[in-house]
Amino acid sequence: MICPCCGYDLSGLPAEHLCPECGFAYDPTVIVVELQKAQHWAWPLIGTLLYVGLLFWFVPIYKSRKPEAMALFIVIGGSVLAQLWRAFLSTGAATRFVLSRSGVLLLRTGGDRDQVWWSQVATIKQSFWTGALCIFDSNRRVVLRCSFREFENRSRKVRKCIHEIERRKGIYGRKED
Repeated sequence: MICPCCGYDLSGLPAEHLCPECGFAYDPTVIVVELQKAQHWAWPLIGTLLYVGLLFWFVPIYKSRKPEAMALFIVIGGSVLAQLWRAFLSTGAATRFVLSRSGVLLLRTGGDRDQVWWSQVATIKQSFWTGALCIFDSNRRVVLRCSFREFENRSRKVRKCIHEIERRKGIYGRKED
C-alpha cells in the first residue's frame, strides 16, 4: 500500500497506522479517487516559443494576405494557446480525493490540502449548473468544493465520490456526534 498523501511505501507496516513520512492515518478502508492529473508546463511552453518563432517567419506571408497562410497561422496559434490555458487551469487543481475514517481529504497540486471532518459534513451535492461537488455543513455553508473540471468533466466520478461520501458519512459521522 502507498500513502495517498505523500506516496510513501507503507508495505511492512501495520494495517492501521500513521504514515511515517506525513502523519496520515491510514487503514485498509481508505478510498482514493484519482482526479485530474497536473499538466506540465514544458510542452505548452515549447509550443509557445515555436509559435513565436513561426510568427517572425509568417509576418511577411501574413502581410501578403494569403488566406491559406493566415488560416494555418490561426490554427497553430489557437492550439498552442489552448494547451497553455489547459496547463494554467491545472495549477492548484485537485489531484485526488481521499476518504478515510477521519473525513474527506482533497489533495491539490503544490501540496495544498483541504480537510473536512465527518462531523462537519451535513449535505453533499453536485451543482446543477457547474457540475462541481460541494460539501455543506449544518449551516448550509460550503466547506469543500471541487470543480467539475477537476473530475476531468466526468459525471460518473462525481457521482461515485458523492455516493462514497454519503455512505461513509453514515458510518463514521455518527461516532463524532
